[in-house]
Amino acid sequence: MVGNVQAFSLVIGGPFHIVLSRLRLVGEDRLPTVAAAIVLAMIAWLPPALLSAADYLFSGNEAALSYFSDYTVYIRSLLAISVIVIMERNAHLRLTPVINQFAEAKLIDEGSEKQYRSELGRADQRSSSMIAELVLLISVISVALFGTRLDLELGGFEWDGHVVDGQAVYSWAGWWSHWVTKPLFQFLVLRWFWRFAVWGWLLFRVSRMRLRLVAYHPDRSGGLGFLSVYPMVFGGLIFALSSVLGAELVSEFHRGAMSLEFQRATMLGWVVFMLLVFVGPLAVFVSPLHRLRERSIFKMGRIASEHQAAFQQKWLARGATGADLLGSADVSSASDIAPVAAAPYTLRVLPVTVPMAIHLAVAAGVPMLVVLATEMPLQEFMSYVFATVF
Repeated sequence: MVGNVQAFSLVIGGPFHIVLSRLRLVGEDRLPTVAAAIVLAMIAWLPPALLSAADYLFSGNEAALSYFSDYTVYIRSLLAISVIVIMERNAHLRLTPVINQFAEAKLIDEGSEKQYRSELGRADQRSSSMIAELVLLISVISVALFGTRLDLELGGFEWDGHVVDGQAVYSWAGWWSHWVTKPLFQFLVLRWFWRFAVWGWLLFRVSRMRLRLVAYHPDRSGGLGFLSVYPMVFGGLIFALSSVLGAELVSEFHRGAMSLEFQRATMLGWVVFMLLVFVGPLAVFVSPLHRLRERSIFKMGRIASEHQAAFQQKWLARGATGADLLGSADVSSASDIAPVAAAPYTLRVLPVTVPMAIHLAVAAGVPMLVVLATEMPLQEFMSYVFATVF
């Protein structure tokens, strides 16, 4: 049977990981340390802060000081980047047992062992692909290169620059933010989404293998209930993205560029979208679980019918009394088979649990609730939350 596959990692490897290693920002376990999160956050936030101060001191540009009152900067540069980097350790430690569970629980049929190992190897290589990270880097540089004017037009603060005669003119801090801070944030986010795509493809390939699923497993998911752990691994990423979006929504609302109704609709749509995106990969197991459910319903239906018919023939057809049944194992057997026969009817074709959905909704929704709290009076906010939840 398939052995342990500790060598697989969704987060270790790749050019960017090598850079962190050369800078001594990874630990002995080859995972990014807290120092890595702090250094990257400082690269994103500190130079623009110093440049804004210098711009004010040497050029008298008072608008440069608005950098320190722009909360979107703190959310993106300090909070989001830090969380995205820190979650790598948590993701590795939690995803490794998840992928190992297929082997340790003997869910992979012996005939699919070789294919299973092969798919793990490919996934490990793809998650740390040099080509993939190069494409991501080119993408964020292209956005910075061709989106200079749009970037300033969409910005709500004057510290980053302004548009003059259709041309983008960046301040000192704005130049660093446009060419370093935002591309760094975008690269880290896209890097995680690439890994997520690799993970989703791996689950798809596994779902097409011969699996040893059990319709009567207590997790009501054929033995795949452990997969409900994986979406919660990405809770940090969801929280970071939701925080950035929430900060942008508040900024747009204060500028008068967005109505409160549209803001609420956007927040609700975001939470639903996050749930669909991160639960979606589990849908690849709908087909095998549905087939298992149908087969088990027919199989257990026949067994239960034969068992109960035999019980009826032995005890009821010949007019046995209650006293005759005392101490008989047949009565216990008749009651024991009932929950087993009913198990296929309660089998979930999608291995999703309520705690998992709540975890994702909280990660995506808490920053949105903070946004609402800043825009609505307390009484109205509490009424809105109560009406939404209940």
